[in-house]
Amino acid sequence: MQIDFKPDSTLWPFWRSKEFYQFTIGPLGSTKTTNYIMKLLTIAAQQRKGHDGLRRTRFAISRQTLQQIKTTVLKDIEYWLSPIIKYKVSD
Repeated sequence: MQIDFKPDSTLWPFWRSKEFYQFTIGPLGSTKTTNYIMKLLTIAAQQRKGHDGLRRTRFAISRQTLQQIKTTVLKDIEYWLSPIIKYKVSD
């Protein structure tokens, strides 16, 4: 599967950052969620494979409410990554 994504130049500092905690702010529709998803996917792809040849990675993306997660983050995850990931939503 090939993903065609290019980060917006305003988020290049975010993409270059190696900080453990990273935060972004910006207006509605500015691709913040998509950029986080793609950066997490990039980090996961760079991870060393385990003995069985698989890369196992866990990340957390948080929002103020569960509804915000469901209406933004999960929609973008399903759009970009549904063929290649498994995830679990807990209330």
